[in-house]
Amino acid sequence: MRRLKIASLLVLASCASPIARPPGLRAVPRELGAVTWAVSPADVIGDRQIGTPVVWVGQVAEFTHTRRGDKLVLEWICDYLPFVAPGEGAIRQRPLSVGGRSNRERFLVNLVEVDMTEEKAESMKGQYAATPHYILVAGTVDSIVDRAGVPTVFLYTWEFELSRDLVSRVQ
Repeated sequence: MRRLKIASLLVLASCASPIARPPGLRAVPRELGAVTWAVSPADVIGDRQIGTPVVWVGQVAEFTHTRRGDKLVLEWICDYLPFVAPGEGAIRQRPLSVGGRSNRERFLVNLVEVDMTEEKAESMKGQYAATPHYILVAGTVDSIVDRAGVPTVFLYTWEFELSRDLVSRVQ
């Protein structure tokens, strides 16, 4: 069963609101097991590494939402940003230290059946377009999908954190 912590949902619901939040994703969920820290979306696509547990950081490149009954499906397509020093210690402090994008490596995170209005989702879309937002995600590689002609890794998400202030880029 898909498990997303309430903290992730609060971050989404508030988006940029200045409310008190739990500390976020600071440890790998136990259910994920041993994470392969050195693997990137390009590695996954090249070797078809389906099922690989990963922890990745990305900058939101695209955000969409679609209606499914009375709920929304939210989808973030992210440009992968490598950790400067990969490993469990990399996610314990904020901001996260990441390098720049080397090429067009992308991954996809979605949240299915969110009880949210389309107006709120459109507002989030505007915020993402106006100000860079970042995602830290822990999950397993589910599949490789095509998004606008770009191979994109779809993650089965266990937990994620979304914020404007999540990363510090190190060049």
